[in-house]
Amino acid sequence: MNTAQKHNLLGDGAQVLRILTQVIPQLLPHRSLKDIVGDIQHALGSSVTWIAIEHDGELQVHHSDEGEDGYAQACQILSHPRIVDHPYVWRMLSWPQGVGALFYPGRAAPLSQLQTGILCKLPLRDYASTAWLFLAYQHTLPSITILKHGVTILAYKLRDYLLEQSAREFAYQELQQISEQYKILFERAPVLMNSFDRNGRCTLWNGECERVFGWTIEEINQAEDPLALFYPDPVIRSEVRESINSSPLTAMKEWHPLRRDGTTLTTLWANILLPDNSVLNIGLDITARKQAERILTLKATIDDLTQCFNRAEILNKLEKQLDATPVEPFAVLMIDLDYFKRINDSWGHAAGDQALQHFCDCLRACDFPEFYVGRLGGEEFLVLLKGGDCNDAAVFAGQLREMLATAPLLIEDVPVTLSFSAGALAIRGKELILSQVLTEADKALYQAKHTGRNRTVCVRPGEIC
Repeated sequence: MNTAQKHNLLGDGAQVLRILTQVIPQLLPHRSLKDIVGDIQHALGSSVTWIAIEHDGELQVHHSDEGEDGYAQACQILSHPRIVDHPYVWRMLSWPQGVGALFYPGRAAPLSQLQTGILCKLPLRDYASTAWLFLAYQHTLPSITILKHGVTILAYKLRDYLLEQSAREFAYQELQQISEQYKILFERAPVLMNSFDRNGRCTLWNGECERVFGWTIEEINQAEDPLALFYPDPVIRSEVRESINSSPLTAMKEWHPLRRDGTTLTTLWANILLPDNSVLNIGLDITARKQAERILTLKATIDDLTQCFNRAEILNKLEKQLDATPVEPFAVLMIDLDYFKRINDSWGHAAGDQALQHFCDCLRACDFPEFYVGRLGGEEFLVLLKGGDCNDAAVFAGQLREMLATAPLLIEDVPVTLSFSAGALAIRGKELILSQVLTEADKALYQAKHTGRNRTVCVRPGEIC
């Protein structure tokens, strides 16, 4: 069918409807606007066809012919005074002839020779947009009215197509925006987030993981077994693999993976089973918190000056020994530095602190299988010798005196040999409570101090011996 015959068909209403029945079924969501413009041009025999969509001040033009500047054509028509300053609200404008001379004066053929033209407005109110359909012919059509009716029908269907496309585009953009937000959240979240497939390959690895562990996802997956980088122990690694693959944990669990530099971290992990049966691992690096807790625990139990146990902790250990069932044998040694006030008076309190530190260094250097040293206060100390008796206490005290004699304290380059008095008490069974043990040991210490100092007195519960 030649062009003249097709133009004659457009003067027949029935023929126009038949043409539309070929075009309208092609308005499918998956087809591009360029393809649809081409279908319209082919079916209706127009020389120039384009669809323009304006949204937020931006104009998109879809033209059937790659060789023509459809955007310039659309702008030239839509900005023409005949369109912009039209005195009436309009949905469709038509020009029986001379449309090329009107809109494209001075342009080369075939634009300047266009005759019949139709411009149809398609308001897309739901999306604050407007669309236009433009058809132009090089020949004058026999009945533009029939064509206008056909284009009106086409415009309604085309409007539905554009609304659906706009909805899809809007949903896609919204999804992209949400996806981008989640991507940013995933990358910047101050929590560890990762995932490993059943072959052990890492499939997700966020920025916090890279910062904390020191590896990128590419570096991890270069390893034969990526999990071995973090868990060298095969038994632990097997437990971890099970939790991230087949049996996700229902509660948070503490794990101790390695960093790239070999340091051990303390982490808490939760495993979330996703709809596709993959597991998302969410963790917290609590290494610093654990270190802080250990420091606080240490500060709560250790004497700052001497680094021995403080009074509360050494008494707590003594009470636990007494409350054990059965009570294991042990010995208590209560020690008091001799003439400590003279050091403070002669050299000042800084020297006194130095003396206490030196004394405790020697105490801790004594040889005994298991013992605890605590500062009761001032220059008074308590030693627990697990499994010891009075003889062990005397030997322990002898070791300490020998150390103090062979390694005197230097105060302003003056050697000062420290001495001490001690009271020892051996515990066998549930004979005494805490206060009684302290009273008995203190009695023995008192006797040692008042019978010449620098000696050890051992007692049995209830008597001085």
